[in-house]
Amino acid sequence: MKQFMRVSGFNKAKQSVKDIIAQIEPKLEFTLLYLGEDAQKHAVENKGYKDHTAHLKNSIGYALFHNGKLVGTKYGEQATDVAKKAFDEVLAAEVGNGLVTEGFDLIVAAGMFYGKYVEAKGYNVLDKTRYWLDGEINEEIKLIIEEIINEGDASS
Repeated sequence: MKQFMRVSGFNKAKQSVKDIIAQIEPKLEFTLLYLGEDAQKHAVENKGYKDHTAHLKNSIGYALFHNGKLVGTKYGEQATDVAKKAFDEVLAAEVGNGLVTEGFDLIVAAGMFYGKYVEAKGYNVLDKTRYWLDGEINEEIKLIIEEIINEGDASS
């Protein structure tokens, strides 16, 4: 008699994972759009520089991509054509450099070219928002996962 071992159920497990991802993606997309708006507001409200023209703060915006496709974008509340064009150029560079890939990509950027120089002088443009957003995304992902687990427990 030959000795063997059988392990099965992988197709069912694979389908379960696909089902969970199908539940997570729309919730994550909604959450990231919401966080994009909040991040843009956070950056404007926590600017550490004197904004003489308002171009810099109004060029701060966000864009959300899912699997390389643009899902949503927003400019500053009072963005001028100059600020919008600058932000669009930053997005085009991100996409062109292959930085927008599979999955979700949330880009928060200051479109005006001199934003990086303002930040290099020690004034906050996006730095505080980067750290704030990282914590918010982690917290929201935990909440989404807990929500899905609780839904699964309720249906069992």
